[in-house]
Amino acid sequence: MVVQPVYEVIKKEDLAAAFADALTVWGAELMAAINRLIDLAASSAGSSLWTWGYTSRWDYDMWY
Repeated sequence: MVVQPVYEVIKKEDLAAAFADALTVWGAELMAAINRLIDLAASSAGSSLWTWGYTSRWDYDMWY
């Protein structure tokens, strides 16, 4: 007896919905990974990189 392959028909709308769901999950995971990298960089960098202090160039240009 020869076993014939079985093919499943997938509607275009179902395929598009599956890709949309996958992109939503992937986008959330990507944003979480980017936020983890930002948190890592923020925790390892000095505070002078993230705040404007009195010794900053911005303060100098604003008042002189």
